[in-house]
Amino acid sequence: MPSFLHRLLLFALPSNWEKARTWSTGAVLLPMLVLQGLLQAGLGLARGLDFQREALELARSYDSKWDPIIVEHDTVRVDGPRLPRWDGEGRLLLVDPDEKVPRNLITEHALIVRRTVIIDTDRREPTQVSQVMALIGEERLHIDSASLERFLTEWKGRLIVGMMLLLIVFGVVGLAITAPLGAFLANQLLMPFRGKEAGLTSDQGFRVALATLSIRPVIELGLSLAGTSVGFCLGLLVWPLVATALGLFALRNLPANAPA
Repeated sequence: MPSFLHRLLLFALPSNWEKARTWSTGAVLLPMLVLQGLLQAGLGLARGLDFQREALELARSYDSKWDPIIVEHDTVRVDGPRLPRWDGEGRLLLVDPDEKVPRNLITEHALIVRRTVIIDTDRREPTQVSQVMALIGEERLHIDSASLERFLTEWKGRLIVGMMLLLIVFGVVGLAITAPLGAFLANQLLMPFRGKEAGLTSDQGFRVALATLSIRPVIELGLSLAGTSVGFCLGLLVWPLVATALGLFALRNLPANAPA
């Protein structure tokens, strides 16, 4: 069996996909998960740095756009007439303690901060401001450019590490579940079209299909950097089809009844 580093680079070695039939399932899957973790860590670092930069720009411009938000005694107020409002990516955040903007005028997905509650239009029950204050362990908050910039500077490392860990966990767990499923589904087509002719057992066909999906973490990284993704539901169809096509390609030169 090739070394772990060799298997880690399996996505770039299509000539070795058919050889994966002689490996164990763990020998194919584990390097894929490690590669996914490494790529997601890099993506998390890039995303974290971008978020930090954009958040700092927003923090520095806060005072020029909106008035300070003050939270004390579990009550929210805005110290002036300029209500803080952020619009972006189909989501609205509005700080409106005195309900100057009627609820029926807000039709999009929104997070609305009132005097004592936070309303998420995608949820039925509001969240009490007192719950949030208890969670962060503060009795009073004063939000303006200086406080936001100070917070982002102090928490820069933890925010970036948190972003990296979040993407690593979701990326690795998601791949650990869906890659074997995709390989299983692909194998249902791979075996009758080529696997049986090549003398493969069902387990061997599954491992070949799984090996071809070693390209998936790299493709998903490229899509993420391009600002798009396959999506979970669509992926249940796309990745098995990709694995089937690549599995047929990998087995194209394998002679009939090839030794295991």
